[in-house]
Amino acid sequence: MAFSVRAALYAALVGDPELVAMLGDPLGGQPSIFHQVAPLAAGFPVVIFAKQAGNPRWTFAGPPTDSELWMVKAINEGESASAAETIAGEIDRVLTDAALTIDGRGLLWLRRESDVDYLEQSGPDLYHHVGGIYRLITERT
Repeated sequence: MAFSVRAALYAALVGDPELVAMLGDPLGGQPSIFHQVAPLAAGFPVVIFAKQAGNPRWTFAGPPTDSELWMVKAINEGESASAAETIAGEIDRVLTDAALTIDGRGLLWLRRESDVDYLEQSGPDLYHHVGGIYRLITERT
């Protein structure tokens, strides 16, 4: 199931031209949106998304549901977090209540549950990570 959720999230993110226009130079013609890690050659800013946790929820009536947490964040390089903050706002606009199509699943809920906001330093370089943890609840069809 993780693959179909990953594919649906990717499709929603790359399908938004306003979000894609905010990102760094695409690699091989693909937008700078990556699952788990960006290639070293990717130009900043980039969007990274990755599954953080998932739990089945059993019900007495009806199909079981699955509740997953996905981190979706923007990363920009430099002194200011402004670009990452702006992109994170755009990510939130794109994903909140998005109508995802997930193979074998019916979408019940997609909302930001908490924030991601931290600074990383590698040598003299600064990287701002800003985004959110999104709860995705689906039911098996």
